[in-house]
Amino acid sequence: MAFAQRKFLALSSQQQARHLARMLAGALDNATLLDDYNKAVGWLGRRELRCEKAVAARLGELYVHWQSRTGRGPERRVLLRLGIEGDADIARAPPLNWAVFLPDIRSAHNVGAIVRTCDCFGFRTVFRCGYTPGPEQPGVQSAAMGTQDWISIVSVGDLEDARKRFGSGDQAPAVVALETGPGAMPLGEVRWPQSGILILGNEQAGISEKLKEQSDLIVSIPVYGRKASLNVANAFAIAAWEIRRSRDAAHFVAST
Repeated sequence: MAFAQRKFLALSSQQQARHLARMLAGALDNATLLDDYNKAVGWLGRRELRCEKAVAARLGELYVHWQSRTGRGPERRVLLRLGIEGDADIARAPPLNWAVFLPDIRSAHNVGAIVRTCDCFGFRTVFRCGYTPGPEQPGVQSAAMGTQDWISIVSVGDLEDARKRFGSGDQAPAVVALETGPGAMPLGEVRWPQSGILILGNEQAGISEKLKEQSDLIVSIPVYGRKASLNVANAFAIAAWEIRRSRDAAHFVAST
């Protein structure tokens, strides 16, 4: 421990809880930290919260106890280590009939992050076009965290090719461009269709005029700082969540 009893007791209860939670998280990797933890709770006169044995289940209980007193929820990395929370064998909900179109996205990390977001919010397909890196790239795999193994990633020549592959006739998907600039509808005001393809822009140039002309709708994420836009992967995460939330709400209303 980096401080003595007097310094520890002088901390606020929230700060004490934060230090104790950190000790327990570290104790999962380094059992010698248990001595520091037991000494600290002894100073508080809370011997019933001592961890006499390095048992993962007890460590988890004590970690959740103290972390809840910091004003924050348990860290996911710790829950994963304890086996309390992890990836599911199957999707938690049916997928949306939505895809994302990636024209000339340079960053493999951005592409991988987008693939992972598709899994989280139920997008069916990633269409990549131009020099957008594919799932065989190490950078894509690193950021996708395995989701590239079950999310459909399809290389296409252009947007029309993607539309034909994703639907036709009465099932033709709407095409929505996520872009900044005048005339774009704010994300929260959109009535999202049941089926669609969301176009994302190149990190530097954005979405081409040709793709905008081919879009049924252009939407934007309102920003309130000095920068005009978000990182493309972050922007997609916000839009994907909004589409998921909106479609789930529409389904709920329709089914009641």
